[in-house]
Amino acid sequence: MKVFLAVLVILFVSENVQGQMFDTPGRLRKKCKVPARKVSDALVSSVKIDFFTQYLDHSDASHAKTFKQRYFVDEQYASAEKDVAFLFIDGESESSEDFIKSGEWVESAKKFNASLFLLEHRYFGKSIPTEDLSTENLKYLTVDQALADTANFIEGIKTQYKLAPDVKWIVFGCSYSGSLVAWFRQKYPDLTKGGVASSAPLVAKVNFADYHKVVYDDIRSSKNGNQTGEECISAVQKAFEQLNSKAQNKDGQLGLDNMFKLCDTITENNSAENLASLTDYLLYFFSGTAQYNKDNTDSGTPNLRTIDTVCDTMLNTTIGSELERLAFMYNQTMEEFDLDCLDYKYEKMIQKLKNITNFNSLRQWNYQSCTQFGYFQPTEIKPQIYGDKITLEYYLHICEEVFGPTFNKTFLEKGVEETNKLYKGLDINVTNVVFLHGSFDPWHQLGIYETKDEKAPAIYMKGAAHCANIYPAWKFDTPDILAAREKTNQLIAFWLSQ
Repeated sequence: MKVFLAVLVILFVSENVQGQMFDTPGRLRKKCKVPARKVSDALVSSVKIDFFTQYLDHSDASHAKTFKQRYFVDEQYASAEKDVAFLFIDGESESSEDFIKSGEWVESAKKFNASLFLLEHRYFGKSIPTEDLSTENLKYLTVDQALADTANFIEGIKTQYKLAPDVKWIVFGCSYSGSLVAWFRQKYPDLTKGGVASSAPLVAKVNFADYHKVVYDDIRSSKNGNQTGEECISAVQKAFEQLNSKAQNKDGQLGLDNMFKLCDTITENNSAENLASLTDYLLYFFSGTAQYNKDNTDSGTPNLRTIDTVCDTMLNTTIGSELERLAFMYNQTMEEFDLDCLDYKYEKMIQKLKNITNFNSLRQWNYQSCTQFGYFQPTEIKPQIYGDKITLEYYLHICEEVFGPTFNKTFLEKGVEETNKLYKGLDINVTNVVFLHGSFDPWHQLGIYETKDEKAPAIYMKGAAHCANIYPAWKFDTPDILAAREKTNQLIAFWLSQ
């Protein structure tokens, strides 16, 4: 989903490298990314940016406190009647104007003459409802409040943009925001005609170690020339075995300092937490690449990273040992983003997450992970390839250190149970929603990828990545992705005809 709690380290390398290195803030293995666009596309914009007055606490009948929630609108494709409107419910990061300029939902808007709206999630980007992000203030950061925001926005925006009295709304989302689409259709079925939920995990889960099983299968399925996926997996396993071996003695630790350009010497910082933090960063070369494999968000990147290119490097014996091959990829990334060193230290990570005036999305999404979702991805699972340094306790300890001792395992288990009880998990009672999942995406395990009800069909795209169907068409689109887009438009047409 923006991945949750895992890969916190990524933004600690540089808080200014947002949405570029592998993903954006928070638990970045989950989020949907901004589509790639040409520079020329941005020269002329019909997009307007404004703020909607939103209630801080929808359960408070007095509605005494409000905040400004940012949204984006583009009406260039709308009919004169303005009788169709598409709303993208954004998720766990700052919204981008680029997302309303390109992508499959924009192409659909052209077909159906729809007005386009993109609503930024409360507590992210410019939609911060409180003066800071203290744990007390974050209590209004819940799924239920976000769904109520969406309902209030749909009901309140009609007059301002002179939409038809009977305007027909379709909601869109991917990853966590795809979950919001499904949950919104379940709770407020009368406000929209349908919803497109891409890569939407519907089940909250404290321990989502199974994430790594899909990554394992993704890598194993790769094949380049005479090189097999099994050989690639073996190389990755050996790299992490060598990493853990070097971390056990001073000479090896000095080698790691130089090999990976660590900001702080691991010789003096070889605690279990620091080794887990370093491992979490490095394994993302594989898990992040698998999740977003060939998804057309980085098509303008000179060194496009895919499972194929990663395995090419890991099997290139001319570079050196397996660990040296991993370091080679790491150093390429550091150079690509002009970064000097990796700030991997666990203690620094905790301090950044405890910063209540840093609104870069890290603290917010991890609060949601520590209260309602979990989604933690420890490596203690078989088959796996990264060793066992990252435990469930590692993630749970982060929750307690950042938000307080009450945010412990028992607290989270209760929150996850409540989420699944409230939103029904895979037993969701919903109509006019299409669920789309890619086989390469580890998150499909927590969603509906086989049709259980024809009124809420599922589309399973073999060889497709996380949210792959929502991005602009490109050379790596599989037949399943192309068919999924066509089927989605057929469903939208049917919903709008009702």
